[in-house]
Amino acid sequence: MKIKNILSFSLLSLITIGANANDNNGRFQVKQLKINSDQADFGPTFYKNKIVFASSRKKTSIIKRIWSINNLPYLNLYEGEIDETGELKNLKYFKKSFNKKFNEGPATFSNDGKFMAYTKNHTNKKGAIKLKIVTRECVDGKWNETVDFPFNNEEFSVGHPALTSDGKTMYFSSDMPGGKGGIDIYKSEKQPDNTWSKPENLGSKINTASNEMFPFYHSDGMLFFASNGLKGNGGLDVFVVGSKEGKFGTPENLGNEINTAEDDFGLILSQDQSKGYFSSNRAGGQGDDDLYYFKNNKPFIFKKILAGLIKDENNAIIGNAKVTLLDEKGNEIKTIMSDKNGSYSFEVEPNTQYSIKSEIDEFKANIIAINKDSKKVNNDIILSPKPDLGLAGKIVDLKSNEPITNANIRLKNNSTGKEVALKPDEKGEFSLPLGEIESGAIIDYTIKITSEGYLSKSVDYKSVFKDQKEFVINPELLSLNKVKTGETKLEDIIAINPIYFDLNKYAIRPDAAAELDKVVKIMNENPTMEIELGSHTDSRGRSSSNVRLSDKRAKSSANYIKKRITNPNRITGKGYGETKLVNKCADGVKCSKEDHQQNRRTEFIILKM
Repeated sequence: MKIKNILSFSLLSLITIGANANDNNGRFQVKQLKINSDQADFGPTFYKNKIVFASSRKKTSIIKRIWSINNLPYLNLYEGEIDETGELKNLKYFKKSFNKKFNEGPATFSNDGKFMAYTKNHTNKKGAIKLKIVTRECVDGKWNETVDFPFNNEEFSVGHPALTSDGKTMYFSSDMPGGKGGIDIYKSEKQPDNTWSKPENLGSKINTASNEMFPFYHSDGMLFFASNGLKGNGGLDVFVVGSKEGKFGTPENLGNEINTAEDDFGLILSQDQSKGYFSSNRAGGQGDDDLYYFKNNKPFIFKKILAGLIKDENNAIIGNAKVTLLDEKGNEIKTIMSDKNGSYSFEVEPNTQYSIKSEIDEFKANIIAINKDSKKVNNDIILSPKPDLGLAGKIVDLKSNEPITNANIRLKNNSTGKEVALKPDEKGEFSLPLGEIESGAIIDYTIKITSEGYLSKSVDYKSVFKDQKEFVINPELLSLNKVKTGETKLEDIIAINPIYFDLNKYAIRPDAAAELDKVVKIMNENPTMEIELGSHTDSRGRSSSNVRLSDKRAKSSANYIKKRITNPNRITGKGYGETKLVNKCADGVKCSKEDHQQNRRTEFIILKM
């Protein structure tokens, strides 16, 4: 395929790119279709249970119309039924009445098959000139007459339409003025009154100074397209990029199983991502462009886009603010500056917890947490004016990230011993003015947080004052665990390693004491908390012996804690033996050491807060 020949885009010739894309290691299984002719066959699209494509295969009519640019017959639209091997059968004109004197195709359809768009030639007295897009609607089984896409123009080409599944967004290629160079990909959206919005260039992440064409949008949020301007194998290569709410990530080359040193383009992918088709003029074909079928052995999964605007409390945009992406432990991953319009964007891994921090002079830094299950793309950050020097934080629920407004906060200045009690505001936020402090002074506070229904927390915060106006405590440190009495296990909230005993013994070993001390700390921080310490064994040995041994271990562990907490009656110990196995490893069942180990456990059930 030559861009200039097939499309009549009066543009640059193809630029060979020397670097090879990575091999896909068997991700795709590709085969050439048997229905290919010695002419151009390209631009496949799904239509119901069929494939519609453009072809210049020779007609049998007496009048032979040849396109002077490539000396091939003009393109027509054909359709073929898909068999179980991916081959096309019962090939025929898509609609004979559609195929006129000049080029028709390639085409695209909405999922219901009732709306289509396809490429045709602009024509004048001299014949075919630039390309244009026309649409048709199927009503009561009959296709209406063509309607010109409103942004067609005799001065430039508009072609390669690709509809989203609902038919309401069209991606297409054009060399219209104002692009990035060469052929660019644009999109236009159908409005409620059935007009089309002004074309939007997909931007420099997609479009280059060379050529981007043959878009295909998959309903899983993926845009496939061909480019000879992005790093590839040479000629046109097929790329894919993930998108969410109009935000695109970084395009990825589909690799050596799809892309060759020749032109590879026009890829489409089935709804379940298992198979698809594309076009190529690679060596070994029937001639010119050919159609290829492929199986996809690995679903596409893309990075998630986190984006938003930086604003002040009056909803005014704040440009050139520092924006930092943090991991779930508060470690810095990447820092950027918001643009002049206050916009920022990060590409992140899916199903991962993040926080985003924004800061700028004269404004108080703000951190928002992004739940790993969140599907929200746009996350605006609101910045408040900086107060006088102070210590600030936000109390939130660990799982929901919702603010906790009824918490009690006590801040102890460890340098002076002075304590201050505070309540958070409706956003869960609090702030403690620190007055005048000399540069180099150490800010050293212990923060105790309590709230009904939550596990209390004590946090030590220490920092050196330089020239900042505020000390903002990481929200992760101030998040509280919600407790459901009778259900919540203490070991699900804090890290408690397994408690081990010597064989047939119940004396507390030093390693067990270190774990029990963690329970002591939590219970002393929560003076009304009541816990049942349950000891469990595996099924090996006599049942009655297991109950006795586990009960001794439970009581021994509970007594260790009783001696170190206020109101010792708040903890009880009980042995359950093998009565509450967590897996199938009952008497007579062959199990591994690891499976048995799961049953040898100590549990701390919170009975009361």
